[in-house]
Amino acid sequence: MLTTIVLLPSGWHGLVTAKTYVEVNPSAKVVVLEAAPTIGGVWAKHRLYPGLKSNNMVGTYEYSDFPMDESTFGVKSGEHIPGQVVHDYLHRYAEKFDIYRRIRFQSNVDTVERKQSGGWILTVTQGSDNAGDDKTHILAHKLIVATGLTSEPFLPDIAGSASFDAPLFHCRYLLDHADTLFKTATSVAVFGGTKSAWDAAYAFASAGITVDWIIRESGHGPVWMAPPYVTPMKIWLEKLVSTRFLTWFSPCVWGDWDGFGRIRRFFHGTTVGRKIVDGFWGVLANDVKELNGYDKHPETKKLKPWTSAFWVGSSLSILNYPTNFFDYVKNGTIKIHIADITRLSSKTVHLSTGESLKADALVCSTGWRHHPPVKFLPEGIDRELGLPYHAELPDDTLVTKADEEILNRFPRLKSQPEINPHYKPLESDKSKASLNRPYRLYRFMVPPAFIEDRSIAFNGMIQSINTATAAQTQALWLTAYLDGQLSLDQKTPEERRDSKLSLKDEVEWETILHSQFGKWRYPGGFGARYPDFVFDALPYMDMLLKDLGLQSHRKGGLFAECFRPYGPSDYRGLVDEWRIKVKPASVVPGIIVLT
Repeated sequence: MLTTIVLLPSGWHGLVTAKTYVEVNPSAKVVVLEAAPTIGGVWAKHRLYPGLKSNNMVGTYEYSDFPMDESTFGVKSGEHIPGQVVHDYLHRYAEKFDIYRRIRFQSNVDTVERKQSGGWILTVTQGSDNAGDDKTHILAHKLIVATGLTSEPFLPDIAGSASFDAPLFHCRYLLDHADTLFKTATSVAVFGGTKSAWDAAYAFASAGITVDWIIRESGHGPVWMAPPYVTPMKIWLEKLVSTRFLTWFSPCVWGDWDGFGRIRRFFHGTTVGRKIVDGFWGVLANDVKELNGYDKHPETKKLKPWTSAFWVGSSLSILNYPTNFFDYVKNGTIKIHIADITRLSSKTVHLSTGESLKADALVCSTGWRHHPPVKFLPEGIDRELGLPYHAELPDDTLVTKADEEILNRFPRLKSQPEINPHYKPLESDKSKASLNRPYRLYRFMVPPAFIEDRSIAFNGMIQSINTATAAQTQALWLTAYLDGQLSLDQKTPEERRDSKLSLKDEVEWETILHSQFGKWRYPGGFGARYPDFVFDALPYMDMLLKDLGLQSHRKGGLFAECFRPYGPSDYRGLVDEWRIKVKPASVVPGIIVLT
């Protein structure tokens, strides 16, 4: 019998979790259930449309133990990574660490049911057609769900869709239509203000196809787009957010785990400190606006973000195009419409402004369903699992207490930005928009209700720029947790006796505090729904490493620690450090990875 199952797509979080678990438990039996026909998650073959590149430049988007060297992958320093290269990198990683033989492709997990006696029963449909005829059931004593936050696309219901008479699809499926559209289309409509909308607009415009880009008047507006190098000092953006000194300018409720709590309290707890913080964010935002030249043309001005960069999470993105995106806006190849779509008719998109746009296709960059694409049973268990759910009742006292603590510690967050007063959810089916409670996971991974059970965890339910390093840190934490080798109590026996909270109560409190923080810190992003952060990834990894009893300050010297950016190489050897520190008392005999 298999005693551990890891449920995950074989993307960044899935692959490193499987690799880490086997590395710590060499005799473990690991099976990865992957719904797609190839590995990669976001970077699977069926999602690699022409021109797709990573926001990251080479050197920051890799695992610490598997560098993306130029001789192997052909990407030079200072270049963004083509989508096919990212896929090839993950493919080679799976080969090197012998993960492929553990993957069962085209295995779709339909339901996960909690057994009364403990463990989980998974119902799995095999095959590409998912017809339902070839179902298997797997009993798992332990389960990791790492389906991520971008697995299931959200496509809105638009009046008249059935009569559009042209391709209408989510941007995830752009590759499926690429051959036809790039050869035959003369005009395409793109709907949404996200980075994927920018990518789709550029892909078509650079191919000589006219683009009508529709950004909802009732939405969040266009996403922040920054050049790769920002501030007057021209700092590489990805390294800017991983430089410890600069992370202090972001209020963070778990920030003190970095060991510099006194400095953080100055910046966010004093009037002088907050003025310095506001100055930093003002310089950063103004620099981006000037470099992009929004105000230099009436059309590019429409792409100026509606919310200050301070309040935006990981949706802040990077201009990773080989030519100047804004040239297509200025010459009219990309026409921007700030309006809502009222209805569709034959190859026509009708807007709230009264305009009617002819289009050979409508590409919807309209986001994702953030609940895992798996049904959990019995009904109602989502709340116990720390997943988004709907509640009619007001928040409980712990949530109120957390809000008060957050605002007391970070007075700057009391002055919340004015989000679009005309905003309304895109979902026409209100039941889809009614999941009004966010993810509540300890360390953003474990449901407090199951914390002592150690039978289920979630991996990759965060959004940050530091994808690879966060993924491998989470993978090691979860491996130690599932093996029973991670102490959940960070207090000494004396501190625990003096504490007013039991361990279980403390876990629940920290979970509420950390998950509630996003509502106040990133209202311009998705902080109210799930962990969505930028400058706060480094202290988050500090927290996980300290839980593990490993060194979190890894630069060697105070100056380097504060002013030299962290990258994947700084976390090289983490698993070996853990194996030396802890010799497991027993070997866990089995692990399955499902995706």
